[in-house]
Amino acid sequence: MGPLSASLYFDWVASLDPKAPRPGHRIEPDFTNFGIKGVACLLKVGRECVSTAKVYWDMIGQLERAGFRAGTNLFGVPFDWRLPPTENKLCADLARTLHLATNDTAHRKAIVVGHSLGNLQILYCIQKVFGPETTSLMRALVAIAPPFAGSPQVARVLLSGAEMVSRMIITDAGEGSSDCTSACTSDCTSDCTSVAKDELPNHSERAERYSPTDAKSEMVAAYDASLELLDIWRAPPIPVVCYMGSGKPTQTSFLYTEPWPKNMNEEPCVTQYEDGDGTVPLRSAGEELLFDEL
Repeated sequence: MGPLSASLYFDWVASLDPKAPRPGHRIEPDFTNFGIKGVACLLKVGRECVSTAKVYWDMIGQLERAGFRAGTNLFGVPFDWRLPPTENKLCADLARTLHLATNDTAHRKAIVVGHSLGNLQILYCIQKVFGPETTSLMRALVAIAPPFAGSPQVARVLLSGAEMVSRMIITDAGEGSSDCTSACTSDCTSDCTSVAKDELPNHSERAERYSPTDAKSEMVAAYDASLELLDIWRAPPIPVVCYMGSGKPTQTSFLYTEPWPKNMNEEPCVTQYEDGDGTVPLRSAGEELLFDEL
């Protein structure tokens, strides 16, 4: 991985440590990362999947180390991925963390880093909940392994229209994918700290008996619950950079214009926004991770 700037504020929206005394507690260097363990457990179904999981594992680890080097500029904001945004405290907790972090770093704008389904939840917060004051604190959203990354391309999933997304879900969930769409399935064992401990299944037992089909089924349900509340016709008010698995094809950017593609595999990804055109750059996780470029 390339260098990371210690002067920036990073926020990985995920459950960082199940043993933490309170939600959103800072990671400690020797604590186990709950989300990363989920990636390792669930993606044992093929060498390609394991390789893809390690890419995100390494990237998230780099973000953690950058936060420690800078002292107090790394915060985790956990949420229960099984609940739609309106039933989570994510937006309120994230807004509180944004104000705290930017105040503590001489009002530098925050780079928010979302993982998997967290990216849809963050987009909901930005569009539906945050006012201009909170949104102005965000410099960009870095989307690591957004839902169903790579099949079809990330930007199409995050920002395409309902018809395209529905067809994608039916194809991926019904037929099973040969190209390991699911670096996304890591969330199936993570991000549950807002639920009481006695409500959670045993983590190791659950991971062992899960198949990719089971994981996709749960992800589709959670994905639908989040997507229903997201305004997919409106461009995000902040830059979005999507990081995919190493070796997957990426384009410099996607231009959002009409008409809709007739096939999910058509390029480029095209969408028309009511407030004008925009681009969402896609990077390969195998490239250098340079947040100063944002």
